[in-house]
Amino acid sequence: MKIVTMASFVNKRLNERNLDIHWLPHSVGCLITCAKQNSFVNSNYSFSTPLYDPIQYIEYEDILRQTDILCLTNYVWNQKYNDGISKFYKSINPNGIVIYGGASVPEHKNYASNYAHARPFVDLFFVGPGEVTLTNFLQNIDSDIRSHDGTFGQDFNNVTVDKSLYLIPKEQIPSPYVEGIFDKIVNSIDDKRIGVTFETTRGCPFKCSFCDWGGLSRSLVSKLPTDNVINTIEWIYRHGDKINIVDIIDANFGMIKRDLEVLKYFEELQNKTGHKIKVTVNGLVKNGSPYLKDTILTLNKIFGYSKNTMLSFQTHSKNALKTIDRANIRNEKLYPLIKELQNEGLKIKSEMILGLPGETLNDYINTLETDYNLGIVGMRAYPLVFIVNTPMYDINYRKKHGIKTKKILIPYDLLLTRKQYISNVNRRTNCDFTDDSLYEEIEIMYECNSFNNLELIEILKRWWWYHNFYNLGTIRNEIKQLHNNGVSISNQIKMFFDLIEQNKMPILNQILTIYEKAIKELYKPEPISKIKTINAVHFFQKGMRTFEPAYFIDNKEQVKLELEKIYTSVDTSHWKKRIAVTLDERIDDKN
Repeated sequence: MKIVTMASFVNKRLNERNLDIHWLPHSVGCLITCAKQNSFVNSNYSFSTPLYDPIQYIEYEDILRQTDILCLTNYVWNQKYNDGISKFYKSINPNGIVIYGGASVPEHKNYASNYAHARPFVDLFFVGPGEVTLTNFLQNIDSDIRSHDGTFGQDFNNVTVDKSLYLIPKEQIPSPYVEGIFDKIVNSIDDKRIGVTFETTRGCPFKCSFCDWGGLSRSLVSKLPTDNVINTIEWIYRHGDKINIVDIIDANFGMIKRDLEVLKYFEELQNKTGHKIKVTVNGLVKNGSPYLKDTILTLNKIFGYSKNTMLSFQTHSKNALKTIDRANIRNEKLYPLIKELQNEGLKIKSEMILGLPGETLNDYINTLETDYNLGIVGMRAYPLVFIVNTPMYDINYRKKHGIKTKKILIPYDLLLTRKQYISNVNRRTNCDFTDDSLYEEIEIMYECNSFNNLELIEILKRWWWYHNFYNLGTIRNEIKQLHNNGVSISNQIKMFFDLIEQNKMPILNQILTIYEKAIKELYKPEPISKIKTINAVHFFQKGMRTFEPAYFIDNKEQVKLELEKIYTSVDTSHWKKRIAVTLDERIDDKN
């Protein structure tokens, strides 16, 4: 009997509060569950407990020596680690088979060829969802390796990209939780530190150019069987003494009526068992639906977690929305919903991607103005990351929009928690970037037709202003008062940066300069940047911000005087003690 070991290694850049969470490897669990439904596979293969923790390769040596087939799910965050452990596996088990699947495996033939040639230690690559492809491969493992549909290798490609490639019959997506795939992992953990990713649908009807959820080949939405969903929720609460968080990973939760029924069943079992589990939604329905308002209200009634009031606009720039193929998702459709939710007492937040092609500096300032005028209490920002199999990744898209990208190498030894970061703001990496297991490689954009590199830096500095002074509550009331007196957000931003340029805010300029050095380290126009400072890593890891709140508090009186050159009277009595400030909370608790 052949032994198959499957792995989906977690993201080391997880939020601080989730650093100690054991996220069960849902993606490979689905593949194992589907394969085991096949009688031949079940009789001829034994599946090891899935791997998920990206520890040193040597710690997996015993498992890998016994493994005949090593299957790895590849994402942007674990690609380097997977490459390293695959080479390690081949060094101790040269006759073993390595299979790559996952979102980072290219479906385009040219990209696929380059991807394969860069990885001669991989025997076979799967494109798209792997449930059917893996089962078919295991059934026909003795066939010529070049003969398997939906796969490619060093000198062949059997991939036809169409909707059928991504359409998995819903009956072939059984629950890995209910089938006991993760039982050994769950039983090995003594306290409430397990994270569960949970899906009720697959696919997305939209085709945003930066995202690999939608597009022509993935536009069909599969609704998983209700019994499957219900049984998974019951499994979650049977293990509620160990499960800390559940992330619903649907692309458009709240799109159908059943989503409300799912939440109500969560509530029923929470009340019945007494287990308090945090439930978050990865993606709310993009274009509104008759059920979205009640979905958000129900989420907050049951779980009260602020992430569930976060609407993903990405930008308010019409030109940028058109450029990223999101023009069919009209932000304006959500404006009435925002008011309705605010009337229900909810504080609405937004999600934005900074530096989108098609967006100018003025567009971005207008986005800040729009968010403020909508009464959004906080904006969460994300960097634009280039992902394989997205329209934006395509060479023709890049040429059309003048996109220039680079690779950044992020060393793991600088992935500190916020509390650790407070005491290590001058830390530099010890990584020499020769060991794949010690850093992550990410592709980002530093220039396009709508902004050059210097203008991108200015966009990020405007985000700095909005986040630190409005989002964090530093001078939220003062901003509101000046706005009520007729001074727009745009003009307040202009007043601030005019004073910075005139050297009339020396302390704030010093604090801004620290931030600017971090973003220039990341976005410097060069093919590859090896990131060496904690500030640059923390900027990328923690929502595009660094250590400003503590600097404000350290220099409270001077910062107050400088801000009063714009705002008549600045109240700092609500600012926290320095050690209490973290990068994911406001500087106060009042607003």
